[in-house]
Amino acid sequence: MGVILLVSDVRPALDGDEERVLSAFSPGVLLSSSRVVALTGFGKEKVLRVLKGLVTKGLVSVQGSDRSTHYVMS
Repeated sequence: MGVILLVSDVRPALDGDEERVLSAFSPGVLLSSSRVVALTGFGKEKVLRVLKGLVTKGLVSVQGSDRSTHYVMS
């Protein structure tokens, strides 16, 4: 008998802040954290904290470092 693997395209559960930050992204578009602040109305520290969580969940990727850090939807 064969083994059947079910693949799910379900994303991890997100809280309201994560949903709001993720909604600022369009596929393939790089955003700086400052741009995410402008789009969401959240403070810089909150945006960075939420982006870190989204990166950990595999929903957003980081490109660059320091002042040239940008984020893109995974």
